[in-house]
Amino acid sequence: LLNLNLSQFEICKTALDIEHKFNPLTGYQDSYGCGLGGLKRLFFYEDKVISKPITSKIFNNINLYLLNTNSIRSSNKILSSVNFKKVSGLLKSVENMESAINNKADIYGILNSAWHDKKKTSKSITSKEVDAIEKRLEADKRVKAFKLCGAGGGGYFLVLTEEKIRDSDFLDIKIDSYGVSVSEI
Repeated sequence: LLNLNLSQFEICKTALDIEHKFNPLTGYQDSYGCGLGGLKRLFFYEDKVISKPITSKIFNNINLYLLNTNSIRSSNKILSSVNFKKVSGLLKSVENMESAINNKADIYGILNSAWHDKKKTSKSITSKEVDAIEKRLEADKRVKAFKLCGAGGGGYFLVLTEEKIRDSDFLDIKIDSYGVSVSEI
């Protein structure tokens, strides 16, 4: 799409429109969060999306990894089971992250708390497989924070460490002004 003379926002909107054909319950944050580079706070309005860049050097010393749960699930089914009255606490986590962006301990606490809050929104968010990985992450002293990405029920855990992890189960994440890239370790 970059050769079609579209802005990054237009590319994100196109990606979201395509994704909605397969899963109309998909949210906006993944398409825009990955498609627009850098660390940012996204604001979603009916007719537009605003990206507010956030500057923080603490992420220069934090390693971000993805850990595959190897669980296949239907995000549409999970999203349709979410109790949206319980989701508002997760939105508060976003505000808390922005205000604590320069404090590692607070960032870790907010992410871990958001994961626990997310599990309360639907019984489908977690599973035996997800619970087993969560226990593994909790027991690993290198892991400072983690949260399951996406709808839940499987997919990938976002894992934050201060040490490098040399484990082929993990994928290394890099965020720059062009977007997000993921590579095998």
